[in-house]
Amino acid sequence: MSAVETRPGLALDSEPAEWVATRDAPVGGQAVLEGVMMRGVGGWAVAVRTPAPALVLAVGLFFIIPVTATNLIKDQLGSAVLFWIVEGVLRTAIFLLIVMVVAVFVFSLLGMLPWWALIWPGLKLQLLTTREPSLDQLAVAIVA
Repeated sequence: MSAVETRPGLALDSEPAEWVATRDAPVGGQAVLEGVMMRGVGGWAVAVRTPAPALVLAVGLFFIIPVTATNLIKDQLGSAVLFWIVEGVLRTAIFLLIVMVVAVFVFSLLGMLPWWALIWPGLKLQLLTTREPSLDQLAVAIVA
């Protein structure tokens, strides 16, 4: 408990709500496919229900590559906040690149469909999630 001290007169066996952190510890976590990833000061761990190739790919793409790439330039960054921002930008760029590749692949398979065939699923979903307002709802809207 070297990163934790108590207020004067309180022992470490007191309630955790009374502890005061003396420094920022770079810990965190995020969801991964079928599990969770936790990062601490000295290491990281991934806990999953069942290992799968998709999980290995996801951890590689969204954790190992951004952290490794950001570690290469950490001396130029100078602060942990900037490190995390660069790491997040890399994750976002990887995600957008994957979405773009999938979109190009899907639309190349679809060929030249009429425009209404592309919007039809969205219109059907809208029918499930929206309906005409009742008279009571209209009255409230008018008053508002």
